[in-house]
Amino acid sequence: MLKKILLGLILLPTLATAQNKTPKQKAVEAAQDMCTSLQNKEYYGYVKYVHPEVIDMTHGNTTQFVANVQKQYAVLEDAGSKITKIYAGNPSNIIDTAGELQCVIPQIMQMKIKGGTIETLTRIIGVSKDKGETWHFIDANGKDITNVRYVFPTISSKHTLPPNPQPKFVADKP
Repeated sequence: MLKKILLGLILLPTLATAQNKTPKQKAVEAAQDMCTSLQNKEYYGYVKYVHPEVIDMTHGNTTQFVANVQKQYAVLEDAGSKITKIYAGNPSNIIDTAGELQCVIPQIMQMKIKGGTIETLTRIIGVSKDKGETWHFIDANGKDITNVRYVFPTISSKHTLPPNPQPKFVADKP
């Protein structure tokens, strides 16, 4: 019994810390879960993080959105390509605006293609309408903040979306 009490006292600070994550930590965790879901072809796990307005505007419903993602993934694989790694980077500072928390998160993807591997860096915008408890993301790849705000007017103009760097290609060794 004493061992259980001591173990509980040792684990209590760890459990308390795990439950008291900052909105920024929760944003990164959600972004990483989204990335991992896509990499593992868990499309419904992926789509739960896509901003609902993106789904409404592009496909109307989750089922159609997932079917389109599956189709795009199949086209990649048919061309001999495969996503080997996707991960979220360090987010920008969180901006509290229009009743939402928002941040920009870099997203790095490595893909095996014929002849080598390519790595790209893009950005997603995280949006939380519940003070950072849950996050949804908007793909900002190749867009500037003005273009994003045209479609999503509540996105803060204080965000910066620098141009994406050129993809990096590493040729296979002969």
